[in-house]
Amino acid sequence: MAWSELRTRLLIMPGLHGSGPDHWQTWLERQHPGAVRVRVPNWSAPHLDDWALAIDRTLAEAQSPPVAPAPVSTVAEPSARVRLLYPERPAEAWIAVGHSFGCLALARYLQQRGRGLQAALLVAPANPDRFNIPEGVLDRNLPCRSTLIYSRSDPWMSVSDARYYGQRWGSQLMDAGEAGHINPESGYGPWPLARQWINQMIQTLEAEHQRLHPPRASTLRFAT
Repeated sequence: MAWSELRTRLLIMPGLHGSGPDHWQTWLERQHPGAVRVRVPNWSAPHLDDWALAIDRTLAEAQSPPVAPAPVSTVAEPSARVRLLYPERPAEAWIAVGHSFGCLALARYLQQRGRGLQAALLVAPANPDRFNIPEGVLDRNLPCRSTLIYSRSDPWMSVSDARYYGQRWGSQLMDAGEAGHINPESGYGPWPLARQWINQMIQTLEAEHQRLHPPRASTLRFAT
């Protein structure tokens, strides 16, 4: 069936120790109904594959259940019954928003599975070397569009390394300047730039969906 509507949802993937109430990820989550936060076994134990698996489980659990079929009308037509097919639930598109080690977990998830995500915002990714992740494990291209925002004063990843991973992932690169680790300690609670990127991506995904699936009216079918 061609969907005429697209519901865009956020998947929030925090980094080490999670994102507290003052974090820009939490601020962003509050502004988007239907946003879902990934839950991991232990926010203080950054294990790449465990966190990637948590993303997979979170997306699987968050999918909207299908709508029950519309009842068949009992109104009789000449030798026929009328079945009205109401539009089903809108299609869903997911935008992932990662920070720090959460960016690495998102990259791992996308490179291994890649299902269910149409775009990713990767903010201040941590250097895989800091977590003893073997060289080359995260060097593959991501299967969805992505933007990597890096800081020139980030203690968790140098500018050159951020650009290296951005190129390997096929991400658009954005320079945030002297922004520390882009967290509350660096002054990033509410963050309009992140909201602006999300809104632009939602518009892009909706426009693409409308081109592929133009709206259509409900259909009447006649069953003898």
